Amino acid sequence: MKKKLLVFITALALLMSMAIPAFASESYGYGVSASDSSSAVIAQSIYDTYGIEAFLIVDNDNSDDNGSVDLAKNAVGNLAKGDNVIIFSITATEYYLYRTGTAQNYSFSAGELYSNLKEYDTPGQYEMATVTFLNDVNLVLAGGSTSTSSTGNPYNTPVSDGSRLVDDADLLTDSEEAELLAKLDEISERQQFDVVVVTTKSLDGKSSMAYADDYYDYNGYGFGENHDGCLLLICDAGGVGNRDWWISTTGYGITALTDAGIDYIGEEVVSYLKNDNWSGGFNKFAELVDDFVTQAKEGKPYDVGNMPLSAGAVLKGLGGSLVVALIIAAIVCLKIKSNYKPVKFQKHATDYLVQGSLMMTGSYDNFITSSVTQTRIESSSSGGGSSTHSGSSGTSHGGGGGKF
Repeated sequence: MKKKLLVFITALALLMSMAIPAFASESYGYGVSASDSSSAVIAQSIYDTYGIEAFLIVDNDNSDDNGSVDLAKNAVGNLAKGDNVIIFSITATEYYLYRTGTAQNYSFSAGELYSNLKEYDTPGQYEMATVTFLNDVNLVLAGGSTSTSSTGNPYNTPVSDGSRLVDDADLLTDSEEAELLAKLDEISERQQFDVVVVTTKSLDGKSSMAYADDYYDYNGYGFGENHDGCLLLICDAGGVGNRDWWISTTGYGITALTDAGIDYIGEEVVSYLKNDNWSGGFNKFAELVDDFVTQAKEGKPYDVGNMPLSAGAVLKGLGGSLVVALIIAAIVCLKIKSNYKPVKFQKHATDYLVQGSLMMTGSYDNFITSSVTQTRIESSSSGGGSSTHSGSSGTSHGGGGGKF
């Protein structure tokens, strides 16, 4: 997709090798009408049936930050005629799903939309890309896969190309990114559990929890029908002591990473991040999640009363035990020394004996019966598990976070 192109879903297509933008609600575009194109027919059908305008906008010459966001927002003002709009915009570096009005009541996966369009990567295939996009939209609308949230995605969270590492805050070097992404991909595929790291410079006015949940949902992350996985979000906007971290869990992630587990992982990871050791912290996150998922699959997820020992805790425990042992040994030695009364050296051992002080006696104990009483001690539970909430898409999430 090397040419600038605007393909909209109200009436359009493109002429010859050029891409022509078009509307969904009426058969016209900028400069040239293409009302007889396949995409225009489908777009018109969507509008007639659901009252929703659908637009696909492609501009691969635009590589600026948030370029796809600007494309979508400009389309709302310049192209959309009504209040119910679906816009999917693509630039050279990102893509973005934007919805307004009743379109927000339907659950779309931006990652799946983009995946279905990637094969149409030449100007001559833009019409087919538009048809494919419109058919995907129509399937969602016809299937009635509405979310439980009446507002859909109120934040219109920007989405990426589905990569498990999105370093928008530019905290990692190129080599660190390559190494971390390889690790995230390997763990995710082996465990069939998405492990995602996202960094950003701004939360766009929302909470770290909402941003992380929506980013996960609207990028199409997760394995299986329950979208198993987790996402670590880092926002480096507040400065030292006021930066945000959040771990969002979904599907099996809610089981594998309990509230206590998230607190544990957060403490371990933040110990790196607060010293700006971003690579170390993100790699530690991936390794811990791998360990936690493995432990959960063995039927004993880490939780309250059953947590792995950190290296610091082990060293601290060993150090404390050594100090206590030395103190006890010193007390015993001093006690023995205080009771010790030296005598003069004697030539023979018997010379040390005091006459009449040694008496030998013998006795025997015969046991003919025995009994053992066993009492079961019940362990008491002190909570545990995962608390959950719903994201704007209606998907259930666990999670936790804080500032550093």
